[in-house]
Amino acid sequence: MLSVSFKNAMCAYFGTYGLTMMVSSNLFWGPSSPLPYCARTMSEGTLEQFFARIVGVLFTLAALGPLKFGVSNASFAKQTMVWNVLSLPLFYLNATSETGDFTPWVWQGQMVIGSALAIWNWNEINGGSKKSK
Repeated sequence: MLSVSFKNAMCAYFGTYGLTMMVSSNLFWGPSSPLPYCARTMSEGTLEQFFARIVGVLFTLAALGPLKFGVSNASFAKQTMVWNVLSLPLFYLNATSETGDFTPWVWQGQMVIGSALAIWNWNEINGGSKKSK
């Protein structure tokens, strides 16, 4: 059976999202992508594109923490717990938004994934993996 550590799963999750947001949120997450988080295209050079890229930088930085910057597995698990819990209400707002800016089914799926990650994260912090100690 394939065994994936929490750290590696979160680094892949954060890293993939981060790199794609830095390159082009429209290409990877826009209305024409397989997972259209946004229901409309963001114009280049706009404030929203800037913030999308900055979010990408921050996600990439978080992913590099335990891989390149010496962040311990235990500290990384605590950091990711903040994201995995505090992002859920934001996912809910996007999933239920009536503005037309978001694709509800994608955000509903993100809520399921985020909830599963929060549970795995809780388990990790509370001794679920001997590797994080």
